[in-house]
Amino acid sequence: MGSDGDFVSKEDAIVQRARQVLQGATGCHPEMLASFEELLNNFEKLNRKLGAMMRISDKQQLKINNTNHALMEIKEQLEIRNDFIRNAFGRYVSDEVVHSLLDSPEGLNMGGEKREVTILMSDMRGFSAISDTLSPEQVMGMLNIYLDELTDVIEAHQGTIDAFIGDGVLVVFGAPVHRPDHPQQAVACAVAMQLAMERVNRRNREAGYPEIAMGIGLNTGSVVMGNIGNQKRCKFTVIGMNVVHASRIESCTIGGQILISESTRHRCGDLLTINQTLNVMPKGYKESIVIYEVGGIGGSYNVFLPAPVPVEICPLAPPRMVRCAVIQDKQVDDLLWPARILGVGDKLFRLHTGQPLTPLLNLKILLTEEGNDRVELFGKVLKQEEPEGDVYLVALTHIPPLAEAWLAALGSVNTILA
Repeated sequence: MGSDGDFVSKEDAIVQRARQVLQGATGCHPEMLASFEELLNNFEKLNRKLGAMMRISDKQQLKINNTNHALMEIKEQLEIRNDFIRNAFGRYVSDEVVHSLLDSPEGLNMGGEKREVTILMSDMRGFSAISDTLSPEQVMGMLNIYLDELTDVIEAHQGTIDAFIGDGVLVVFGAPVHRPDHPQQAVACAVAMQLAMERVNRRNREAGYPEIAMGIGLNTGSVVMGNIGNQKRCKFTVIGMNVVHASRIESCTIGGQILISESTRHRCGDLLTINQTLNVMPKGYKESIVIYEVGGIGGSYNVFLPAPVPVEICPLAPPRMVRCAVIQDKQVDDLLWPARILGVGDKLFRLHTGQPLTPLLNLKILLTEEGNDRVELFGKVLKQEEPEGDVYLVALTHIPPLAEAWLAALGSVNTILA
């Protein structure tokens, strides 16, 4: 039919032709001619209105088309922007945080809310000492293997990585997306992380790096969560004493160990396998706290660590002389005192210190025998062996290569870190 304008023009031509026929008509009754004339006039008016409406419709359709085109361009720009955020920002926080920011209009607002979550803190044992013996490239390569394996495990258990703190990882369960089972998920994740250390050390051996071990602490409680910073740079995080409490619990661990707070144990109920109960006094605390060593979690999670194997301590005759210093906040005390190794087992010393020590203290142990004055070991005091004497069970947390032959001579066959 052509355009709407062509349609109207054709109708005008029909009206003009009809008028010409009426003007040439003869023998018709005048009233009939007048009626036809009025009909043509009305038709002509209607045709004009129709034409005007069609022109208005054309303009509206053009506006609609232009609006749709603009919306499509905006949509394409949003998709590009969202893809960029997911690919770039998603490398630093979990997918859940990214989706929360993209899907919620208030996702980037400053501020926070109070919520119960479970905090997981992990840390590599003896990392400071290990890093001193490696090149910067080796240190970063070893860290990347470690964090690569752990990140996959954490994401599989719906944890949100709050921060990589050197060789440590701070993980939140139950935020930003709330889950009622966040304590159980956190424990299951911790067990899976410890099991993943076998893969980490296999890759380390293939790359020529030393084997490592990790300790994990868990705590459940209320925190303030949200975005901190400003409109140019912000970060999703959790803050509060319960975060600090998780960190303090983690500091009590030895390699391969998972320690949890009373609140986490209570929330998990009978699903947990508890290897031992510890009464400890973390740094900065005025009273001792009860924590629990976890061996696994049942139910639908059903993940467990290998059962602990009793370690036999073989006595040494004569005892070996060493010197010891306390390590606090990763700083070695200048004060050294003499001590004696009374017995040795797999990753364990029975140490007579000559002075009282607090359980869970970190020690630097220097060998003093001839030719070994530069060889040093690192350990953590586990417990006092004799109530009336200064004899302690010490777990080795780092064994440098120079010390391996010395330990082998003492009868320590397995030198994997405690």
